[in-house]
Amino acid sequence: MDDIRRVTELLDEGGPSPTVAATGRQRLDELIAQAPTAGRPRAGESIAQEPAGSRLREVPSTRARVPRTSSPRRRWSRWALPGIGLVAAGAAAAIALTVTATPPARPQRPAPSETAQRLSGREVLLAAASSAETAPATTGRYWHIRWVHAITVENASPVGNVFETWAAKDGWWYMGTATLDGRGLGLDKEKHKNGASFELEDRMLSFDRLQRLPTDARRLTAWTRTFSRGLNASWRPKDVEYSVTSTLSALLYAVPVSPKVRAAAFRALAQRPGVTTGGRAKDVRGRVGQAVTIGPVRLIIDPKTAFVLQETTGTVDGTKASSTLYYEVGWTNGKPHVPAA
Repeated sequence: MDDIRRVTELLDEGGPSPTVAATGRQRLDELIAQAPTAGRPRAGESIAQEPAGSRLREVPSTRARVPRTSSPRRRWSRWALPGIGLVAAGAAAAIALTVTATPPARPQRPAPSETAQRLSGREVLLAAASSAETAPATTGRYWHIRWVHAITVENASPVGNVFETWAAKDGWWYMGTATLDGRGLGLDKEKHKNGASFELEDRMLSFDRLQRLPTDARRLTAWTRTFSRGLNASWRPKDVEYSVTSTLSALLYAVPVSPKVRAAAFRALAQRPGVTTGGRAKDVRGRVGQAVTIGPVRLIIDPKTAFVLQETTGTVDGTKASSTLYYEVGWTNGKPHVPAA
């Protein structure tokens, strides 16, 4: 396809032209509009409200709380680099699925042919970059994320619990955990020096430092590579490159960067080797987006809103997929609390 070739060639020039971006966005509008609206959650719905027979279930309420000394935020790590094991394995018995708001349903249109609706992984990422760059900057008291870290086993229902974090510019950090039926498992909090309460790949950064990140894809990749080398001095070059991909994907949701930095992260991911597409895909909850695989990371993205629906980053024992589903990401003035179902 000529437009795919043009996008690929433009990657070496720092990004697509306005014409290419507009064409990609128009094709995405047509593609995304095919997503079935039946079964998609509306704002305020939760898994606990679903009827019997739902694919999703919670872990037993006998789950023990992780002591604060174990640094509960580490349960959010997405995958392990070679030689250090899958971080998510330690939480496999204590994670579940929830849902809050999703993008509004769109009117359905006649489906185009399979050839017309198949976008390359780079096209999806570049279209998401365009959406991210034009999003208005927002602010609030806390950077808030509501997510689910799920373990999915073949021919079985996913399991897990609800997680929410709040990070403030003055260094306060909170994490709430609950079961699907609303039984709270606690609210942890920590105070970090110098306002470094925003976590990026197990490193705590300040808001001011995040605002200084490069807005150019190549420079952002270079910064990320230096950052990744500092995470573990014993990592091989291959390990560092895995971490570069991981950190770039984390910049899409984990920390409060500017719209231009977030767009640069999408463009930098589009330049990573081995980018492939999975076409239209549903996350564990059933929300529809575009699947993109970059090395060990598989993302399901809504390119029109630049929202990452799900990230799958590895397996446990070769049979259990470790995924994180995102439902609320952004600034809020709401107070930290134990999550509800």
